Amino acid sequence: MAKNELSIILASGGSGLRFGSTKLPKQYLKIKNIPIFLYSIISMNKISLIKKIIIAKSADIEDSYFLNLFKKFKIKKEIILINGKNTRFKSVKEAFEISQIDTPFVGIHDAVRPNFNFIHINQIMAQIGKSDGIIPISKITSTIKKVKNKSVLKTIPREDLYVSQTPQIFKTEVIRNCYKKIKKSNLNYTDESEMVERNGFNIKTFTMNENNIKITTKEDLKIFKALKV
Repeated sequence: MAKNELSIILASGGSGLRFGSTKLPKQYLKIKNIPIFLYSIISMNKISLIKKIIIAKSADIEDSYFLNLFKKFKIKKEIILINGKNTRFKSVKEAFEISQIDTPFVGIHDAVRPNFNFIHINQIMAQIGKSDGIIPISKITSTIKKVKNKSVLKTIPREDLYVSQTPQIFKTEVIRNCYKKIKKSNLNYTDESEMVERNGFNIKTFTMNENNIKITTKEDLKIFKALKV
């Protein structure tokens, strides 16, 4: 096994409440006849470093739906399907714990970031060095205000502020150790990077120059559609 091989957990179990009312969660909507979550899998399918894909899916969508899609789009990677929990963090934890990951690294990616090109994984893994993990980031260019009760409290300097993105890559043993330490009552981390940080591990960053859009609103969906024209 190559020292940089990894498994990817795809968080695809969310209900998409911020997106608005649709019959399907947004990650299952189709753009150019391809479900949003599948764009990431199609991209991962081409990368030799990725050995396994674990999908934390919506529990009410049958496995056969996914299996038919994988056959149609000729997905050859090993794929494990698990039912997601009521939060993203719990879904990823469940996926990690029951999928018996045996690669040196594990990545966590949001299904609603379909524009990430996994060809970048090779470059990201080459930069991880002795760090315990590496995450993609983008620079905040807008002015940031701290607001309470609709009133501005202060302007926050943005020089050192960045937006965290996915896929986030970590040493498998680091994630395993972190999950062992946290209590069931303390599952409110915003992402896996925060969990790893708070447990004293070192995380590097990789600055993204391409549009790694996260589809949260209908306006985001319009942007992604435009990118795929």
